[in-house]
Amino acid sequence: MAANPYFPLTQGKSDVYFDGSETVTVNVTSETKLIEGVTCVTVNDLVTEDGTPL
Repeated sequence: MAANPYFPLTQGKSDVYFDGSETVTVNVTSETKLIEGVTCVTVNDLVTEDGTPL
């Protein structure tokens, strides 16, 4: 799979973004999906506000 130098989605990578009371956690999984002939990496994200999932 070709790497994107501007938005690397390395398997196992986890990033957390904060904005006031909102937190976004992004996890790159080891799973892939075939969409229209293109192999895509599966990414899970969780958005919380004051600790409560949205």
